[in-house]
Amino acid sequence: LDINNTSDSFEVQNYQNLGIETQVKIDWEPKDQTETLVKNYLKILFDQSFQDEQPEQKKNNFNFARKIISKIHFHTQKIQEVKPKKLIKRVIEEIVSVVVLFYLGISLVFVYTSYHSLKSLESSFFYLRKGDVQKTSEKLAQSKSYLRIGETNYQFLAPIINFISVEQNQKNQNLISFVNYTQNSIQSVLQTYNFAEKIYYSIGLGDKKANYDEITTALKSNLQLTFENLSQIEIVLNKSQLPIFLEESIKKNFEYNNIKSFQEQISQLTKIVDLIPPTLSGEIGKNLIIVFQNSHEERSTGGAIESMLHLTLDNGKFVSKKIYSNSEIDGLSTENIEAPPLVRDVTGISQWKTRDLNYNPDFPQTAVNLKWLIEKKLKFSPDIVVFLTDDILSELIASETEINLGSESLNQSKFQELLSKGEVQAVFPKVIDYFTD
Repeated sequence: LDINNTSDSFEVQNYQNLGIETQVKIDWEPKDQTETLVKNYLKILFDQSFQDEQPEQKKNNFNFARKIISKIHFHTQKIQEVKPKKLIKRVIEEIVSVVVLFYLGISLVFVYTSYHSLKSLESSFFYLRKGDVQKTSEKLAQSKSYLRIGETNYQFLAPIINFISVEQNQKNQNLISFVNYTQNSIQSVLQTYNFAEKIYYSIGLGDKKANYDEITTALKSNLQLTFENLSQIEIVLNKSQLPIFLEESIKKNFEYNNIKSFQEQISQLTKIVDLIPPTLSGEIGKNLIIVFQNSHEERSTGGAIESMLHLTLDNGKFVSKKIYSNSEIDGLSTENIEAPPLVRDVTGISQWKTRDLNYNPDFPQTAVNLKWLIEKKLKFSPDIVVFLTDDILSELIASETEINLGSESLNQSKFQELLSKGEVQAVFPKVIDYFTD
């Protein structure tokens, strides 16, 4: 076997190939040798790179590591040098800062929501005066949302405000109550609109008409709730414990300055609501008598009887009307009706006139007396009797500035003048006819 192993003929690649072929032929697995070769190769590579590194570079690397270690040591020593008292003080200061910022944020939210709640409430009043129910509802809903957020925030703020100033805390609480009661009042008015619409659109529907007893009960309950809310608003206002900006605004507001008047109107409206079921329900027609009185002549029920309006209703619709003056009713029969002792002693007249039927302060008894007279003179039985004063007609005349009665015109001041002089016999029926035509 001739082996040419001279350096000129030696090739690493051929040697390696020969080694692999030989290993395959003899089924030899050089597992240990391969691992050893790889380790040796890596060691040689590492030693070579380490030997090539310059001394100055090694020194810089050591300096850099030394700086890092010294900084870590410095910060550790600095932390250890902080005294416990200063550390506690610093922690307390940070906690206080966070708490102050938290309550400052809550205060700003409360002021913002309260302001916008009041502005939305003012807008809802504006649209309510115009009769825009939809816009009123939208603004009222916005006001309620703002108030809900502000009230929630103030629960966290109230203890701090109360600690600083009890009076200011009370004013803020009154502000929330005031807005709440006002919102409820507007909500009740909107519900009243809703019930009134149901009644109005049900008139004349025959079998499809509404259940007036249920609607009337709900309407009366709603009016009573409105009255109570107005009473609560009046209590808050009388205390004069509201924020200054709100007190100044209330002084300029018409609605808040006339709460008493609204309460009186609600009381009168509650009485009128009682007329709805007997007037609109039932299958047969109803006879309604409205008695108009002159308040310039004192009587127990409001004034001397001047005129009567007879309305016939069928399923809520006016079928016919007839106006009678007191003298006209007296002239329908030649029979003289003897006056009761009380009336005779006061008037000095033995005959019982129509205008003197209401001397008795017991209104139910006066209504019975009037019903008896109508049955005797007009030959029908009234189902409902309502007494009104001249104030109603006077306000209606004022709403139109002046009314035309054909041959003459009439304004509020002239009407009041005729009432005071007792010269309304000819005018009263014309005024009633004008507003019921």
